[in-house]
Amino acid sequence: MSPKKLKQEKKIEELQEKSRNVPLLPVSEDTIDKISQGYEGVPTFGEFFSVYFIRSNRQLKKWAVDNGIRGNGTFEDPYIIDSSVEIPTVFSLLRTSLHLSITQNKIREFRARNCQNIRIKGCTFKKLSLLKSSRIEIVNSEIEVLNIINTRNVLLTNTKISRYFMKNGQNAICKDCSLNSVPLKGDLIQNMEDDEKLKKFRFTYILWLLTTVAGAIFTIWYYTNYP
Repeated sequence: MSPKKLKQEKKIEELQEKSRNVPLLPVSEDTIDKISQGYEGVPTFGEFFSVYFIRSNRQLKKWAVDNGIRGNGTFEDPYIIDSSVEIPTVFSLLRTSLHLSITQNKIREFRARNCQNIRIKGCTFKKLSLLKSSRIEIVNSEIEVLNIINTRNVLLTNTKISRYFMKNGQNAICKDCSLNSVPLKGDLIQNMEDDEKLKKFRFTYILWLLTTVAGAIFTIWYYTNYP
């Protein structure tokens, strides 16, 4: 890791420690967009209070203890983040494998990178991003923007999605889901490929139709003016 990156990481850790007991402050849309896109810069001190990073199982355990979260992170007794737990505006998990259950929560943005064993039930997200993760289950939730990148083994059940983007995903299965109120079943990758094929077909059909109409109009004009 470069000296510059180490310095950034150290400053982030210092800001995290300072912000633990400070009330959340508004965060700008620009900062949220930069963070969701993998922005590596350090947010301003005020903006940083609305963003929380957990970078390991050890940090996740500490955060759970500090916030009185039930569970111990096992399959039988996962950490339960319900509506009684205050979620930061942007909540980012990195390199965690402990079992986590997020239930009945409204979250502005949640991002999991290199994570496993996350179950989400009855939640609402403005944006949900899964990057290089696996064993994710989403049930009875609503997601405005869903990003699945380099992620495998995702199961979505009875979930409403407004928009989604997928790249290099594997085994992302939908059961009784909807995309903009249109039923969405089976593999998300196949759904996306079918949607692209449909868009190409529509474009080709419209182009053919316009060409045919233009040809007919030209023929009528020609025989009208040059009998």
